[in-house]
Amino acid sequence: MDTIPIRRSFERDVKGRLKDISGNIEELTTVRYGSHTYPIIAVQYPNSLRPDHPTVLISGGVHGDEPAGVHSVVDFLRDNVGQYAGYNFVYLPCINPSGFEADKRHTMDGKDLNRLFGTGSTQPEIRAIEEYLARLNTRFHMTLDLHEDGPTALEEEGVKIEDVPSGCYMYETMVDVRRRIGRALIDALPPSTEVCMRSTIYDDVNDYGVIAYPEANRNPFYAKGTSFDAYLHAHWTDHTLTTETSMVWPMEKRIAVQCVWLRTALAHCLSSRVE
Repeated sequence: MDTIPIRRSFERDVKGRLKDISGNIEELTTVRYGSHTYPIIAVQYPNSLRPDHPTVLISGGVHGDEPAGVHSVVDFLRDNVGQYAGYNFVYLPCINPSGFEADKRHTMDGKDLNRLFGTGSTQPEIRAIEEYLARLNTRFHMTLDLHEDGPTALEEEGVKIEDVPSGCYMYETMVDVRRRIGRALIDALPPSTEVCMRSTIYDDVNDYGVIAYPEANRNPFYAKGTSFDAYLHAHWTDHTLTTETSMVWPMEKRIAVQCVWLRTALAHCLSSRVE
């Protein structure tokens, strides 16, 4: 593992940028790969979650080679969280710090974390997150897991280059159609933003950039429910959003799109909360 080249700095780009933010920063565990060690970080805002306020979970970096989600979570924490004082927030800025630093989809020991949730895995990142959520014992009003898509999807078994979508899209799991907001998130993007218009994405039904679960699911692999959003929906929320920007875009554009989606989701869900 010590031969794996380090492509970016977790200490500088994530941990260092969280030092002066508001909220309670907790290191859930430390993961070690050879001589490399990384904390799994959770942030709560405010410091103590208020039981009479709804709580939102925002996460990024489950796949280490999808950095725009990580940067977007950190940027939001630093610049925007005070605008939503009526709500609790839980942040997991970088679930896969070793992959983030090595610019690899998987962890440094080759594990795809987004295929291990809810499986009883002993992988330290998975155990830390699952145990943390159990300790919080909080139902989230909404969760947003920030992802990206691009050529590295070819590492997924059975995926071919022609399967990889161009443009951005998202998954939304919400049985209550009154609370679905995926279309509003897509519509909030600048007109020049490329949205994936294919009829299917990895076999799931795509409705102009929105894959609405459960009815849009056609991919038996995703039906296994071992992704982070599936785990959250099974245990901790009834409304999940997984956003996907295109890794072929410039980084600034990827972060900008993720931030538009974050702000729009919060504006829609938090201002019209169904009690």
